[in-house]
Amino acid sequence: MVGKSTETISRIENGATLPGLTTLESFAKHLGVDVSDILARAPLEANRDAEISREQMLELVDLLSQAERKIVRGLMGLLISNRGR
Repeated sequence: MVGKSTETISRIENGATLPGLTTLESFAKHLGVDVSDILARAPLEANRDAEISREQMLELVDLLSQAERKIVRGLMGLLISNRGR
């Protein structure tokens, strides 16, 4: 299916862990949708502890490969363009 165990998928579904970009891409391909479709429908975390600062976000982006950064830029563009809809 997507190369993940049922336990891992269950943990993602229940919010116990977050999938990486590669996993999101696998899910999207399997479901026949874009990654942005998955992210647009993801429930927002109600817990304020889950929020991260701009600096923390930049630190995380620094860990990504160039290809992953390109995906993130595209997703951010889609999210921004869909605001207020």
